Amino acid sequence: MRFVLVGDHPDVQAFATAAISAGHRLIGYCGSAPTFARSLSANIKVTADLEELLADPATEAVIIGSPVNSRLDVARRVLQSERSAAIAWPVDVKPDGVYELNMLQGDMHQVLLPLMPDAMIDAGAVPANGWIDVKIADPVEPLLHVDESGKHAAFPLWTLLRHLVGEIIEISGFAQAEEIAPGSVNFLNGRGDKASFRAQFQRSAGPTERRIEIMPGGTVTSLDYEKCWPQIVAEFDRAIASLKSAPRAEPAAGPIIEGDPRLSWRDAIRAAELDDAAARSIVKRRAVLLEYQEANEEVGFKGTMTLIGCGLLWVVLLLLILANWLPWVMWLILPVIVIFLVFQILGVLTRR
Repeated sequence: MRFVLVGDHPDVQAFATAAISAGHRLIGYCGSAPTFARSLSANIKVTADLEELLADPATEAVIIGSPVNSRLDVARRVLQSERSAAIAWPVDVKPDGVYELNMLQGDMHQVLLPLMPDAMIDAGAVPANGWIDVKIADPVEPLLHVDESGKHAAFPLWTLLRHLVGEIIEISGFAQAEEIAPGSVNFLNGRGDKASFRAQFQRSAGPTERRIEIMPGGTVTSLDYEKCWPQIVAEFDRAIASLKSAPRAEPAAGPIIEGDPRLSWRDAIRAAELDDAAARSIVKRRAVLLEYQEANEEVGFKGTMTLIGCGLLWVVLLLLILANWLPWVMWLILPVIVIFLVFQILGVLTRR
């Protein structure tokens, strides 16, 4: 695979290094600091214009690590150029951009992989009635920067937490200010459908420390991201190879390629929703419950039947009014109701 690098995010640099070790080729760089890219491959095209790299037919994939205030726009343009991509996390400040890219990658028949290395960490299992204790202390910044203004940040490890405690259904956030503030001590408490957790994120004077302790009486796992990048590269390769035999998705249906059970675009959506819920909890100073709206056949059927049922009421009312002048119209009401009931029976039989 021949790929290009956009931006200088540490995660895309780690991903690019693992991709080179796996036999892939770096052929281009878009950004203002090409030193790292040239250290991976001396003969690369360096430009400040992304369109120049996308116009090159040799470009097969793009690794996106541009500043977050432009990351969504870059991802949108790359998918529109019919190239697959891996993208640093977070993608955007709000979940809206993540929802848009979910649909766009299916419409363009491409792969978009979120670079979330915590998804590949095996921290063991939480015992029944147990909980986990998370601590990240970093001398630089334990949170994920969302923009260069310093006013926004995002929490890491959502995917790993979901693997351990199940889908997170309640979050309580605490911070020194009424926002997720870089540089301050930030806390999260929450519960999933299998276990509960508490997490602490703070700057430290010592070395970086990332650990998860499973309680009670469990093991302590130090989080080492270096071992995760080759696995993410392998998942990216698998997903791109699957595109050749996969049928095109219906418009707005979302990705057609099923991701690794440990990492997919659904994890990106959940992380964005959880960050948004944590931010609301900190501002409102209370717990926030999460309600996930899954788009599936049953939900679509119920929505369609609701619309048909409402229309049926109007049709019956109209027929009753017309029956004052045309008595035979009354006989049309019964077939209309029968057709609606047949749809309901077909829906039940299909689900079974």
